[in-house]
Amino acid sequence: MGDKDMTNFKQVLFGFIFFFSIVLSLEVSASQIYYVSTTGSDDAIGSKAEPWRTIQHAIDEVNPGDTINVRKGIYEELIQIEEIGDIHKGWITIQANKDEHVIIDGTHIEITSSNRAGFSLKDAEGIRIQNFEIRNIKTDDEDRYPAGILIRGSSRYIEVINNDIHHVANYSEEGNAHGIIVYGNKAQAIKHITIKENQVHNLILGKSESLTVTGNVNKFIIDQNS
Repeated sequence: MGDKDMTNFKQVLFGFIFFFSIVLSLEVSASQIYYVSTTGSDDAIGSKAEPWRTIQHAIDEVNPGDTINVRKGIYEELIQIEEIGDIHKGWITIQANKDEHVIIDGTHIEITSSNRAGFSLKDAEGIRIQNFEIRNIKTDDEDRYPAGILIRGSSRYIEVINNDIHHVANYSEEGNAHGIIVYGNKAQAIKHITIKENQVHNLILGKSESLTVTGNVNKFIIDQNS
C-alpha cells in the first residue's frame, strides 16, 4: 500500500470512528431520569419538579436506558410491563427514589387473569425493579393466581433486587398464589434473570411456593433472598 493509499485508509478509518463515536454519545445522552409522585400528574412532563402520578404511565412513556425514580408513598396500582425494552440500548430501571419508602398496594384492586401482580412482565427485556414494598395482592377466587412479581413469556435480562413482598394470598381452598414467579411458557426461553436480596413473607400460597422458577427458563441467578 502506497503513502497515498495509506493516507486515504486512515481518513476513512477516522471517519468511521468519528461517526460511531457520535452515534454512541447520542445514545448515551438520550438516557433520561424521570420521576413519579403521589402528588404528580400524568399530564406533567415527568421531571423532578413536575412528576408523573402513576408508575404505569411512566413505564408507558420511557425508553431503554431511562430510569424511573418513584417518590415515597402508597401507589394503588398493579403494573404491566409488556413487550418493551432493548438491552442493547440500556436498562430500564424502575426504583424507589433514594432513601424513600415506596409501597405498591393491591388492597382495593380486583385480581383478574390479566391483572394479578404488583409487577407483571411479559416478553420484556432489560428491566430492573428494585427497592419496593409490594403488598396486599389477594383473592378468594381459585381461578386467579395473585403474585408479587410475575415474569413470563420470553422475557430476558430482568433484575429483581431488594424488594419486600408480603401478604400475597389466595384464600380459596383450591387456590394458589406466588411471591415471585418466573414462568417460561413459550418456545423461546426466558433468559438472564437475577432475583437477589428480596424478602418474601406472610403469604397464603395454596400448593405454590414463595419463589418459583418453572417452565422454559435458563441462565438465572437466585441469591440472598429470604
